[in-house]
Amino acid sequence: MRNALIFSVIIRSMELTSINGLKESRRKGYPAVVVLGHPEYYPRFGFVPSRKYNITSEYAVPPEAFMIIELQPDVLAGQSGIARYHEAFAEL
Repeated sequence: MRNALIFSVIIRSMELTSINGLKESRRKGYPAVVVLGHPEYYPRFGFVPSRKYNITSEYAVPPEAFMIIELQPDVLAGQSGIARYHEAFAEL
């Protein structure tokens, strides 16, 4: 029971961090956010597979795990391309 409670607290903390990060990104005027993550977790925040917008990752990743969310209405309409990460990610 204790492990389940700890896990629940960790998940809730991650959710609040994700929600706050998206709010802050929207406030700063970012048009969209991409994430490479679990395809059953991130849709709860509004993420959809990026292939919906013909946007792919520069890395060979499962398409259902590379997701995107528009922070401004219709900002991705008519867009396509490859999302490139900061060079620091190449070192991971």
